[in-house]
Amino acid sequence: MKIWSSEHIFENPWELVVRAQWRKYPNKFNQAVEGIDVVDRQIDSKGVLRSHRLLSTRWGIPDWATKIIGSDGVGHASEHSAVDPRNKTMELKTRNLTFCSKITIDEKLVYSPHPEDKNKTCLKQEAVINVKGVPLGSYIESFVCDHISKNASKGREAMDHVINTIKLETVELQKEAKHAMESINLNFDI
Repeated sequence: MKIWSSEHIFENPWELVVRAQWRKYPNKFNQAVEGIDVVDRQIDSKGVLRSHRLLSTRWGIPDWATKIIGSDGVGHASEHSAVDPRNKTMELKTRNLTFCSKITIDEKLVYSPHPEDKNKTCLKQEAVINVKGVPLGSYIESFVCDHISKNASKGREAMDHVINTIKLETVELQKEAKHAMESINLNFDI
């Protein structure tokens, strides 16, 4: 078993970072995620938004390897998330479904406000990789761990890109709203 963990601070408030997380895929930084389907979404009695999504990802495995393992290179994962607006936490837990009898990858991300600066958000990320009954299991665990580390940095780049996109959209909406209000006020002056 290998455990990988990371912490990152986004220079933006929690509410904005959470909005960006929902819009993270697809992105140009990591094009592996090909599809996301919402299985279930509901708000529980405590006001927590709970979602279950299925993700389809392209693994980037060489053609010869996909033939050996009997795969078309597309993997599937199940993601459960909880957004608690009162306590300002967003937690995502993802587990692979493809080849889960041989390799399991349990990933957990937690977004919370920075304890000292409400305009920043902390991300704690962890992945537990476990390979069972496969030759060179330790090597495979290390390989997957390295791959997760590389993808995590791409994920943070994608989040920053989406955050900036949301900020630009907000500015544009404010301009449009101001222009609309000015038009309404001009019509009343006539």
